[in-house]
Amino acid sequence: MLKKLFVNFSELKEDQCIKLINSYDQNINKHHQINSKEIFIIGNLMLIIGWLIFNACAVMFTQYEYGKGFSEQFYNDIKHSPQHAVIVSILSSSFSVISAYLFYKQFPVDEEQSPSDKCITVVNASRAGLVMITGVCDNVSIYAACIIGAYAGIFYLKVRQVFIRNNIDDPMQSA
Repeated sequence: MLKKLFVNFSELKEDQCIKLINSYDQNINKHHQINSKEIFIIGNLMLIIGWLIFNACAVMFTQYEYGKGFSEQFYNDIKHSPQHAVIVSILSSSFSVISAYLFYKQFPVDEEQSPSDKCITVVNASRAGLVMITGVCDNVSIYAACIIGAYAGIFYLKVRQVFIRNNIDDPMQSA
């Protein structure tokens, strides 16, 4: 069929055509492929850890620029500390995951979802919570971080649903 569709491939042997097709096969359901779901989830977990470090460093160096430096006053100011930024980031990410898990069935998509798709949704919702909290992570209360995270999970599910229904190409549903 490849030879019929593309004139340039008419000279290739059958086994060469199969090798060519297999080298470009992007089936995400195959295990241990470069773009498999396991690799995607591990990569996102590494990204989340890096994101937490980024939020902490951003707050630390922002406070340093404001003249507080790394003095005793800087470490005693709990709300504007790197520790606070990491805590609210984790809370936002966690509440985003919880809301996405709880409201997963309220945002149906046209295609059948496998259990591993739910795992991908949870990881992506976690990242959505981090995206929504990053800008205000040094100046937000813990309760507000929980609300922001819960909203991020629901917002992610709605955007994912819109993408799938409108046939917008998003292979890993990262919206």
